[in-house]
Amino acid sequence: ILDCTVNMGAGEDPVFLHHREHIHGAKFLDLKLARDLASPYPMMMPPKEYFIMICKSFDIRKSHTVVCYDT
Repeated sequence: ILDCTVNMGAGEDPVFLHHREHIHGAKFLDLKLARDLASPYPMMMPPKEYFIMICKSFDIRKSHTVVCYDT
C-alpha cells in the first residue's frame, strides 16, 4: 500500500501528514520525486529504468498487487 499524497499548493507537507496518520502498513511514495524530472510538464511518468528502481526500493515485484491512495 502506497500513500501517494501530493500537495500542489499551500498546505501541510504530505510527508508530515503520512507520519501523523496513514493506512496501517502503507509506505509513503513521494510523487514529486517519482516522476520524470526532465519533463517540462508536472507529474509525468518517469522513465522505465527510474520507475523500476523506485519499485525495487519499495521491494515491489511484478507479482505484487499495489494499492495507491492519497488524502
